[in-house]
Amino acid sequence: MPFRPSRRAWCVTAVLAILLLALGVMAAPIFGQRSNLPDELLSLANITKVTLDVNGGALPEEFLEAGVTSEKLTGAITKRLTDAGYQVVDGDARPRLVFTALVLTDASVPDTLGFIVFFDVVEDVRLHRLERDFTLPTSTLSAHGVRSRKLLAEGVMQELDRTLDRFIEWGKLATQNQ
Repeated sequence: MPFRPSRRAWCVTAVLAILLLALGVMAAPIFGQRSNLPDELLSLANITKVTLDVNGGALPEEFLEAGVTSEKLTGAITKRLTDAGYQVVDGDARPRLVFTALVLTDASVPDTLGFIVFFDVVEDVRLHRLERDFTLPTSTLSAHGVRSRKLLAEGVMQELDRTLDRFIEWGKLATQNQ
């Protein structure tokens, strides 16, 4: 007499097969499936060399009063990037990392300043819709803070470091997931 599985055995086998299939689908990201990173983040992949532009050479007056100069910022940015393996070069090479800073004041709290720092990664891009080349920001990173005038320089440098950390981290992530 041949072996004939019961209806219950068939059901158990089918349920186990479905569970194994579902487990395989859910585990796919663990086994090397690439993530779907936003294009703005993916645009940071394979950047090894940048040029710098610090606020077009014109920083807010409050930065200068606090001792935050273009030279100080350029030196800090260059050191942080070269320590992370980037080459910082002079000229108009792309991509260009553009640092921009804004200060916000309120007359009712004259000793307190708000500030925002931006890093735009500017590159040459092609807009197919217009069949034209442009030089545009492909990625923007920003940070902000509120400090007393006495602590403005410290706050700016902290946010500068935080923003550069993200640029470096996201560049590595984008390179791994391109």
